Amino acid sequence: KPTRHSVRIAASSAHDPRQSKRPHSDSGEAARPQLLSPMLEQDRIDQLARALGAWLNFQIFCGRKTLLSEDYLSQPLAEFLTPLFPNRIEAEWTAPQFKKKGRGRPRQIDYIAKSRDSEHPVTAIEAKWIAETKIQKQRLVDDILRLEMLRIVGGNGKVRYTQRLFLLAVTSLEMG
Repeated sequence: KPTRHSVRIAASSAHDPRQSKRPHSDSGEAARPQLLSPMLEQDRIDQLARALGAWLNFQIFCGRKTLLSEDYLSQPLAEFLTPLFPNRIEAEWTAPQFKKKGRGRPRQIDYIAKSRDSEHPVTAIEAKWIAETKIQKQRLVDDILRLEMLRIVGGNGKVRYTQRLFLLAVTSLEMG
């Protein structure tokens, strides 16, 4: 039987629950929540996951499977996010609370979208690529904990909430 390779993308979003409460309007209908910062809505997150999966599958169909890695996700992520956050996407961002004293590379967030009015990340994304090799569970936990550290960022007397996305790209071998 022929085999077929494919990529699955799972996207999980976390945001402050106080921002997603739906107050009722005078007409009795649920009003749209007022967010402190523009964030990706769930349908956009789903579209992002589908777009990444389609792009990665295209790369596999073109014979580039051996080139795929976590770094390879930067192009499709930037292409999808740039129209939503023009000139505000940054890769490998070091948060002030991540700065290391001494030697070594500081811990970084894979991708952020900055606020229009500040350097504050509106959305933070950690992406993980899992191929046929064994995944180190601690690396997954570290990525999730880095995202959690950005839940609430304070500064200059302001409290800002950061939407956090964890993208997991997994290759699978399907029997066709």
